[in-house]
Amino acid sequence: MSLTKSDLTKINSLFAKMDSGDFNTVANMFKNHRNNAASMATGNFSKGDKVFFINSRTNQKVSGVVDKVMLKNVKVDTPDGMWRVPATMLQAS
Repeated sequence: MSLTKSDLTKINSLFAKMDSGDFNTVANMFKNHRNNAASMATGNFSKGDKVFFINSRTNQKVSGVVDKVMLKNVKVDTPDGMWRVPATMLQAS
């Protein structure tokens, strides 16, 4: 689900009203949400699952097998070696 242009405009107008305390509060909310999303995403994977992700440096698809599921990251065994990947970047293949 993505935000609409209207949603983003509303957020931008709220930012214009914020003081530094508000920014700190929103930053903490964002951090907590991102941590919760990462923790929930690891629950989607188990050792032995076939997965893939897009390498952000080369923009190429990397396929492999889940070796270990950690709190926020997943160790993926690929033909190019072991990768530690945020669970939110993984997709089942």
